Amino acid sequence: MTAHIGDFGLAKIVASVSGEIQQYQSSSTAIKGSIGYVAPEYGLGDLVSKEGVIYSYAILLLEMFTGKKPIDESFKDDLNLHTFIESNLPDRVMEILDPRIAFEDGGGSLKDCILSVMRIGVACSMEQSERMKMRDIISELVKIKSSYVKERQKQGRRNAF
Repeated sequence: MTAHIGDFGLAKIVASVSGEIQQYQSSSTAIKGSIGYVAPEYGLGDLVSKEGVIYSYAILLLEMFTGKKPIDESFKDDLNLHTFIESNLPDRVMEILDPRIAFEDGGGSLKDCILSVMRIGVACSMEQSERMKMRDIISELVKIKSSYVKERQKQGRRNAF
């Protein structure tokens, strides 16, 4: 469960030159990055993009919650980490959760939180044109955290009586 920063280095290079931001396109045709984390469109010759980095982020997120690598030997034919999780949501979310993740049973709020995070991972590993934008990802993650914290605080007040 170790992320490799190099898998996120495929976005357009943004450099600050004299206070101006300029974007440079990669001219390399070789696929760079770790197998399974590299966006599929790079294999078709597409230039590196922010969407490709979002894909890598999504795969890492899904791997952290399921404990399955994107190149897991159980994935055969058209099955991959994205389709595995997508086909098990929402009903089997706790069954596909990595059993090594230790948590205190937070009831429905914990399950809802995990489900929401996995849905973000699935949405970010869709086809390139369907992926969430980073500002929307951040906004959703903040909402999930706030909702979970509020629910835990409510539970704490109820248990205090």
